[in-house]
Amino acid sequence: SIKNQDQWNAKCIEIKSAAINSFKDIDYKIYGTTDEITLPNTLSIAFSDLDAEAVILTLKEHAEIATGSACTSDSYTPSHVISSMGASETEAQRVVRFSWGSDTNPEVFKSIATSLKSLLWSNIPVSKFEITPLYLKAFIWDLKMIASYAVNIYSSNTKEIIKRYFRISITSYR
Repeated sequence: SIKNQDQWNAKCIEIKSAAINSFKDIDYKIYGTTDEITLPNTLSIAFSDLDAEAVILTLKEHAEIATGSACTSDSYTPSHVISSMGASETEAQRVVRFSWGSDTNPEVFKSIATSLKSLLWSNIPVSKFEITPLYLKAFIWDLKMIASYAVNIYSSNTKEIIKRYFRISITSYR
């Protein structure tokens, strides 16, 4: 019914507002508008200079997120709609689309913002970072090794593995 649709729209608009508010401490750009002429349950947004693929990999456990329309959500290709709005190829590669329903807990966007801040503040130049199948395989293997060392004994090799992939400085490890 129209009453149910109006309630659904109102709840989704409230969630969109909560999402945008959660990102207030992050440099972002919204593609499209956030007024009543757009869908109330979607948000196309880019975060700083983060590549969309890196954002999706970081947030896949938190949210329904994609780079394109729902019909191309299994692909990491930039949205043709965003490109047709005048975004450069680089800009289009940074845009992700969040989708939600009226029963989505808006608090999820706080955890999304926290994860994005960690990604932004890491030392890895994410916009230039390419995840190839070979790299991913090596990374997963090294994570298994780190876990193995952590459970059994400390190894200086573990420290080097952590430094190599996470580019962090370790002063003590136990």
